Amino acid sequence: MDKKIQKIDFIDALIITTTTDGKQYYRHLYDFPLLWHATDSQRQHYAIGKWGDDVRWEEIDEDVHISSLTRYAYNIK
Repeated sequence: MDKKIQKIDFIDALIITTTTDGKQYYRHLYDFPLLWHATDSQRQHYAIGKWGDDVRWEEIDEDVHISSLTRYAYNIK
């Protein structure tokens, strides 16, 4: 089974990605400049794509693929 995005959270300057296989990955927000400069409210308004492999923030016109969220990320669990 391919890894899919279940949810996205933000804590301090981190973006936390939880996948459907129960793993969590975090990366620093400065790796994603549009998200880094977005407000907390803008960051919370996201939509996971139909296939579960990308996230869209319409208000700031940002799309991020799962590979960008998990590659080079720190695995939490």
